[in-house]
Amino acid sequence: DYVYRGSQLLASVQPSPGGGPEQTLHLHLDHLGTPRQVTNSNATEVAFHSYYPFGGEATDASQNEVALKFTGHERDENGSSGDGMLDYMHARYCSPGLGRFVSVDPVLGATGDPQSWNRFAYVRNNPMRYVDPRGEERAQIYLDAEINNYFEKGIEPSFRDPGLQKATFLALTLVLPTDELAIASLAAPRIAASASGFLARAGKFLGRFFGKSDNVPAAADETFEILDGVRRSKSAEFVGNKTIPGEVIETSGRSRGIVDIPIDSLRSPKSTIDISDSRSADRFFKANLEPARAGSVPPPIQVTPGKNGTRIRDVVLDPHGDR
Repeated sequence: DYVYRGSQLLASVQPSPGGGPEQTLHLHLDHLGTPRQVTNSNATEVAFHSYYPFGGEATDASQNEVALKFTGHERDENGSSGDGMLDYMHARYCSPGLGRFVSVDPVLGATGDPQSWNRFAYVRNNPMRYVDPRGEERAQIYLDAEINNYFEKGIEPSFRDPGLQKATFLALTLVLPTDELAIASLAAPRIAASASGFLARAGKFLGRFFGKSDNVPAAADETFEILDGVRRSKSAEFVGNKTIPGEVIETSGRSRGIVDIPIDSLRSPKSTIDISDSRSADRFFKANLEPARAGSVPPPIQVTPGKNGTRIRDVVLDPHGDR
């Protein structure tokens, strides 16, 4: 049996070898939901797993303390694929060795998303950014947007100690060898104070990601000026969405995290969107509007509190160029 808190996998309860009392194994997950470290009730490590991008086992594949492996899916060690393994993803099986599903996707691809046209491909061939909970359609994690904000735009992340502790543990699962991880994971609350420069930066960044609110809507009476994402916002308004995910950047430069922002609260710095040539038209219709119509979740926009600009509902498409 498996123990969950909401949708998050926590532990496995199973009979002890030799017929003794049941044992509880605690599962420590990475950002994809993959159990990377397994510890017992005495906080002793009993298994540690590393995976290649599409789920092939990089560590000892004979570690079978729990059946749930890559992205939390049950692994059939005696599957019929080339590497002898198949991951059961409910609607169909996926081969970690091939990086492909072994049967066709029951969900049709989206016109504006060519990667979705290959109905055997796993998560648009982007396994570090997406997961597939049911074997039917990818689900996005927002780590990529957070990385862009932090490293490319120089935004200073805000963080709280609990988030930093969780983030530091995740950073350790990605960068430390097994023997160091077994010790460090038990001392996670104390790691931030003594971490090296890399772990301090990684913990600070990842603390912001994991410490963010779980898409709690922004206050209904606030208005926001769009810093990045006018086309995404207009596309969401076109298809009738009431909210859009976005990161709220305070005037001080600190971030509130990613929240659901009401479309009616958005103000655009420009009153038109350029569709005067094929390139600019594709930027709106193919890159933004078609995925929105297909139900794809857009990368978070960036906003700051303020009332300046044009209501996103009043922004118009301009065939003559931006004004």
